[in-house]
Amino acid sequence: STPVVGNDHTIYFGGDDQFLHALDPAAPQKFKWSAATGGATTAPAIGVDGTIYVGSADANLYAFDAAGLQKWSLHTKGVIEAQPLVDGDGTIYFGTKKGLVYAVNPNGTVLWTRLADQPIGRAHVERHLLCRHGRRLRLRVPAIQLNQAS
Repeated sequence: STPVVGNDHTIYFGGDDQFLHALDPAAPQKFKWSAATGGATTAPAIGVDGTIYVGSADANLYAFDAAGLQKWSLHTKGVIEAQPLVDGDGTIYFGTKKGLVYAVNPNGTVLWTRLADQPIGRAHVERHLLCRHGRRLRLRVPAIQLNQAS
């Protein structure tokens, strides 16, 4: 997956091996830590508090702290292939292959879900755009229509 870099310069990445990895660029010959998930992982996202979020092919969104300890996991209705997005308030947004878009609090509770008119996969990541209108955050996905709250 595409790596992301934390505030402490740790490099985080996942992949088909079902692990989220942390790499210290000062000692790149070995992992700082590796945390198991139940399936291939998406590219991670880092929250405002340093929490690392990663989606998985086992239909879970995982949250890990900077030491690699799992904070929580959220079982969803569908495989997660696209990288989660985190806004400035800490809300995590992601979609599933079953076409559900989720908004989740940093503590792992679901704010809302919306049904899209098609599955959300890796191809949609580049078209996702979070934009702020005043104090409201909108998830804009040009090729996807979101339906009523569920």
